[in-house]
Amino acid sequence: MEYIIKPYKGVNEYKFGCLLEDILSKIKSNFKRVDNNGLTKLYLDNLSLVFKDNKLVEISVIENKDVELYYDEYDLFSYSNIIDKLNESHSCIHKYGFTIFDSIGVAFSGFQEDEGDRTVTVYSPHYWDEIVN
Repeated sequence: MEYIIKPYKGVNEYKFGCLLEDILSKIKSNFKRVDNNGLTKLYLDNLSLVFKDNKLVEISVIENKDVELYYDEYDLFSYSNIIDKLNESHSCIHKYGFTIFDSIGVAFSGFQEDEGDRTVTVYSPHYWDEIVN
């Protein structure tokens, strides 16, 4: 599956601000739904979708051999040293195990050596403000 990140807009057809009901009506595959602390999370294939107040606010893409995740021309899971490459044009911070590029609304987890599963999280404007600030 190929996913394309549009900073602060979403990933592929999953757009920030979309209603939970609209996305549920379009999902064709099986998914798991978890409602907790005012958030709804949908887990499907290699994606995790987070909804707050019934609106999409965060998308996480989990590395898998069948997943290609692009930002600009870079396949984030295949490009060696992607953190260093992005850091050439975007500042980042390291917090809570994430490398966060707030200027594009993207956070990396597991990209340091031997950290385990690699995940890229894309978030809507201001949703990660409490983490970043």
